[in-house]
Amino acid sequence: GDHHHYPLHSSTISNHHPSSWRGLNILGWSLMETKHQLETTTIAQTKPAALSQPLLSLSNDNDLLLSLKKPLDNDNDNEKKNDNEKKNEKNQSIADMLIHYEYGPAAFGPLQRQQQSLKCNKNGDDNDKSSPFSKIQVKSIVELSYPKGITMKGQRGQVSVVDMIGQIYQNGLFMFGDSMSALNQEIIPAIRYIFHHIHRLDSKDAKRVSMLEKLAEACLDCQQVQARTIQKIYTDLTCTSLTLEQQLLYSLLSQKEAALNIFITHYHGGPNGKGHFLEGKQKIPYCDLDHDSIGSSSQQRAHLISGYVVLLGQAFGLDGQTEAKSDRFLSETLANIYDNHNYDKHKHDINTTVDKFIKELKD
Repeated sequence: GDHHHYPLHSSTISNHHPSSWRGLNILGWSLMETKHQLETTTIAQTKPAALSQPLLSLSNDNDLLLSLKKPLDNDNDNEKKNDNEKKNEKNQSIADMLIHYEYGPAAFGPLQRQQQSLKCNKNGDDNDKSSPFSKIQVKSIVELSYPKGITMKGQRGQVSVVDMIGQIYQNGLFMFGDSMSALNQEIIPAIRYIFHHIHRLDSKDAKRVSMLEKLAEACLDCQQVQARTIQKIYTDLTCTSLTLEQQLLYSLLSQKEAALNIFITHYHGGPNGKGHFLEGKQKIPYCDLDHDSIGSSSQQRAHLISGYVVLLGQAFGLDGQTEAKSDRFLSETLANIYDNHNYDKHKHDINTTVDKFIKELKD
């Protein structure tokens, strides 16, 4: 209701309380927090050791991933720093380092993600073959860390969130077919990897609680959102196995998702899903209305994201293309997107239209 404020910005109070959002509607907004931190945190202007040079895949400028925004300190400047300044430099995160750089064209290319096999058994032993948890064990893991999940119900208030998570762990997302469907062949290993990872953490560990909260919140939304949430958590857990260049590409992913959500609000948030959200005249964007209040599910944000991911995923570097292509409303959603952008396949070139979308998203 009234807690939805648009356009979104990191300074908007409600954006600091993601529990007020459901499912994927909060995933992109975490980006706003990161962006806000990068804008407001004072970082010593030093040379990050891991990123001391522009990163190039090839010699062509189109393959530039990162470039320096401005010259870094020289050795004489570093000698003048006190011990505390030098200590702070050693503790810099990737986000701290990236304040010195700007992304180049290569940052907007295809992502590289490889599904990792589950190697640990239910006891957390990496040396044995996978032995999945039982549904009861999954339920216990959730209840110990996120007891609120016991009273939460998804599937239009019909099924306990805890039971839903257990079902996904065992058989995947039923709307996308059986456990052997293309999407569930990604979802099942991903959620099992998540649970075998958090099982090793203390039941009150903040990361464990946070991951289970995200899963529970996603279960209040549609299965498209659940799929994206599972893959997002899985990617966050496994990105350390990627190369530095690949990790940098993923570090930009949340900003791309946030831009896409704002883009969707602008073009699908207005009355009847047309045009931009009219603040003051609408309580919430049309694309965020529930299934009882909207003309078609294809006009809802979760499915609009699928459409744009299919259109822009490779060129813009968005994750979740398998989930997007499996969206049961995809054909209708694409038709809706084309209509809102006045795209006529007989008159317009789709590549030119995609380039136009990407340019606006970058801006």
